[in-house]
Amino acid sequence: MSLPLQDRVAIVVGSSSGMGRATAVAYAAAGAKIVAAARTSEKLDELVAEIGSSAVSCPTDVQDVSQVENLIRTTLDQFGRVDIVVYATGTNIPNRSLKELTHETWELMIGTNLTGAFNCTSAVLPAMREQKSGLIIYLSSGCVQSPDMSGVSYQATKQGLSGLAHGTFQEVREDGIRT
Repeated sequence: MSLPLQDRVAIVVGSSSGMGRATAVAYAAAGAKIVAAARTSEKLDELVAEIGSSAVSCPTDVQDVSQVENLIRTTLDQFGRVDIVVYATGTNIPNRSLKELTHETWELMIGTNLTGAFNCTSAVLPAMREQKSGLIIYLSSGCVQSPDMSGVSYQATKQGLSGLAHGTFQEVREDGIRT
């Protein structure tokens, strides 16, 4: 009996903890080969040890384009393709009100929650276009559908992430790529 994701190659960005880690474990259990990406190499190594030989780690800061390009290159070198990218990294800040928001914390939020997703998307699209298939999943937030008190910068970045997903789909759907 084959597993639902048998022999699929999935990059899980933000897999050192939370939903990203849970996604990596679940995808591996469903038969996928996992490339675990996050900034924290120790936690990635623990995850790879838990998953076993179907996983490799690639420490990556998604705000650094060269590190994201290395992530895609490493995946292609190791497995020959990229079927799925799950963008599960994200952050929020304790001082969330507009009154407390600084330019530095705004840039941190944009960099992690939105620019990193753009970097991953633009880096993986050439490989997915070449293979004429792929799936990019952006884990976002309920605040996209129902605004809450999660903070101005958080809501702006998650709304932007939704726009990135929808806009990307419009451009790549004819290439066999979904978001």
